[in-house]
Amino acid sequence: MTPPAPLVLISHRQKLHMNTRSIELQDTRTILLNAEEAARAGLKNGDRAVVRSDYGTLEGTVEIDANLPAGVMNVPHGWDDAFNVNLLTSTKDVDPLTGMAWLSGFPVSIQPAWQINRASA
Repeated sequence: MTPPAPLVLISHRQKLHMNTRSIELQDTRTILLNAEEAARAGLKNGDRAVVRSDYGTLEGTVEIDANLPAGVMNVPHGWDDAFNVNLLTSTKDVDPLTGMAWLSGFPVSIQPAWQINRASA
């Protein structure tokens, strides 16, 4: 299997909750991609996908977002479960000025979840 092409992760706050508060208002837990990047990865709106960085993985549902440019993927932050963007980060790779883990601007890849699940079976 050919390894997926790298994308740059960007993260954002969502309108209906901040960090882990107000989750009951139910913003969606989606991985945002533009249509070009989704097609390149073999994904379409509503598909389950796995995002991988050098430090970890997370799984979520793909949402096509025409506002995103090619080459990036967006995963919202503020979830405290298996969709936590912090699963992709590490304290081994931090901003030299603040000592904070990078939460945005680092390489990631995305693949359909069925490919990952089938390969591990």
